[in-house]
Amino acid sequence: MKRGLSPIISTILLIGMVVVVAGLVFSWSRYIVKNSAEEALEQQLCSEVDFVVGDFCYEIISVGNIDPRVMDEITYRFRFNAKNNVEEPELYRFILSLDYGGETKPLDSFENTELGEYDAKNIESYPLEDISGIKKVRIIPKVKEGRNIFVCEEQGVEINEEQIKEC
Repeated sequence: MKRGLSPIISTILLIGMVVVVAGLVFSWSRYIVKNSAEEALEQQLCSEVDFVVGDFCYEIISVGNIDPRVMDEITYRFRFNAKNNVEEPELYRFILSLDYGGETKPLDSFENTELGEYDAKNIESYPLEDISGIKKVRIIPKVKEGRNIFVCEEQGVEINEEQIKEC
């Protein structure tokens, strides 16, 4: 007598495998479609960004010490004016990309730096310890749509070393 899988069990196993594969394909395709939609939205919003930067400078912030024998700790902060030249999208903060001649470090702007339609504002960065060696600063806008925040690298404004002055 030959032993093997009965036709009913093999049919049930085959249907189970088809269901698992179909679930994986559905899950994967949903992920692809969602990412494609987000990328398209990001491209659309970022292509509409139009802003200008003026009066870019840094200021020295001294944090005093209690002991007069110890030198004060000195920190810096960048300041600039930004103006949104369009109605939409509204700009949601900025990233300052600091180029030290090969090494790049990001620095965020303070909260509350949203620029609405045709809005202009003075923007300040978070403090940083050292500005020596900075060759250029790239001011990169962020836009917000719903819960999504997009960084618009291509629309960044570049400030060269010669343009970085003390306030």
